[in-house]
Amino acid sequence: MVCTLFIVAQSDSDGIGSELMIEFTRFLIRLYIVQVLVTVFVAIALYVAGGARFISGWLWGGGTICIYLILLAYRLKKCKNMTPRAAVKAVRWSLAGRLALVAFSTLMATLLVKDINYLAMIAGLLVWRPLSLWARYTMPTEAISSGKENRETGI
Repeated sequence: MVCTLFIVAQSDSDGIGSELMIEFTRFLIRLYIVQVLVTVFVAIALYVAGGARFISGWLWGGGTICIYLILLAYRLKKCKNMTPRAAVKAVRWSLAGRLALVAFSTLMATLLVKDINYLAMIAGLLVWRPLSLWARYTMPTEAISSGKENRETGI
């Protein structure tokens, strides 16, 4: 799984392999690693603290977001040789598929896992956002933190 993310990081300087895309890929790798670590460590902490009833929901939600990030990395890999405008369009269209993954995962959890704690699952699904903010502000880079918009892509 992590291999997909590292392959994306080795993009060339032609096509979409711009400095901004390389920095975004590094950010995505860091976010994925932090997401996996937080998911595992919180599950262990829940077990030790006696919250075993929350573990299945937490792991289901955290695992779904890990798969979501891998699908995003795969889309970035496929966009490597596209123009920046075409790549942004392709990533935006793939958002529907990634959101469908989250909806499908939630449906499967409801149908397949009998004693899943939905609050823990939602927490596992949403923990990526504070983690992404933490990863963004602890990894300051020129292109990301400057706030300058890329005129060609609008991002």
